[in-house]
Amino acid sequence: MKNSFTLALLLLCGGTLHAQLNKGTQLLTGSFNIGAGNQESSNNNETLKNNNFGAGIGVGRQWVHKENRIRGFQIGYNYNSNTQNYQSVAGETKRTSNTFNVGYVSQYLLPFGKKFYGTATILSQFAFSKQKEQYENNNNFATNGENYGLSVGIQPGLAYQLNKRWIADVTLGNLVGANLNHSRYRSTSTTTNFKDRSTSFNLNSMFSGNSTYLGIGFRYILR
Repeated sequence: MKNSFTLALLLLCGGTLHAQLNKGTQLLTGSFNIGAGNQESSNNNETLKNNNFGAGIGVGRQWVHKENRIRGFQIGYNYNSNTQNYQSVAGETKRTSNTFNVGYVSQYLLPFGKKFYGTATILSQFAFSKQKEQYENNNNFATNGENYGLSVGIQPGLAYQLNKRWIADVTLGNLVGANLNHSRYRSTSTTTNFKDRSTSFNLNSMFSGNSTYLGIGFRYILR
């Protein structure tokens, strides 16, 4: 997968500029993404296995506002599942989340031929998610919460114009991204109940960790 990332970066750096979508062109967009990751870490004789899976869909509206530059808005839904296993603890912890988001898109096109493009997309979005955490070694303990987040990322990709109306897209995840999140949680068990709030900020890149990401989308040219 990292070879694909490297290829995309070389394409983005080596394209020749030549406008192929006219100013004022309107587009309807749709997308599907899927990602997975596996990580194992050890600390103080403790081994942690972490497995992630995520998938989502989105729709949006875009327009070409000047040569080689597209702007637009999108809405989407994502599902994510994370499972953790500690070697010293029987059972596992499973977290699931359902996320709804709205975002603003600014995209640069770098044409390589009549129908083939490299793309560089700046995506900023607000997201709201509902989360649930279940400890399977203790079925009487569970956590529910909400998360509010702001994020911005730069995403490389590729696009191919299939015909007069349809464009196919592939997105390869964040070259670099930043996230600001505020969360609140409520936990219950047979013996205790508590509430918690937290705020976090993090930076990420598709070259960090062992995760993979692939987004597949389409665009329909309205006029």
